[in-house]
Order: sequence, then structure tokens, then C-alpha cells
Amino acid sequence: MSHIIPENDKQKTVIVPLSPPDGKRREIIGGIYAKDEVVNAIKMAKEKIESESPDRIITIGGIAWSP
Repeated sequence: MSHIIPENDKQKTVIVPLSPPDGKRREIIGGIYAKDEVVNAIKMAKEKIESESPDRIITIGGIAWSP
């Protein structure tokens, strides 16, 4: 996403690294596809937010898939 969003010296970019899709099917747990990976990503994002303590958050990105 960094190639479409201009740099801004007044706003720090913090990235939550996620594994790219690998084509493997994931298990549906509690109605959530790849729940373990989703929960892990949320925990990583929460840790980043807590350590940075930002005034505002702009979220860019996402993934589209079809199980």
C-alpha cells in the first residue's frame, strides 16, 4: 500500500506483518475461517497500538478471498 499512499513526515507508518496467502485451505473454527491466524493478527495489531499509543489510527489494506 505504501506505493499508493504518500509519505507524511507528521504521520508514522506502523505495519502489522501478515503472512501472504499460500493457497492452503484453512479450518473454519467457530464460524471464522483461519480463526487462529485472524486472532494472531488482531493481537499483533493490539500490541503495536499499545506500544505506539497513537492519537489516531488509519487502517489501510485487507484481503479478498473465497474459501
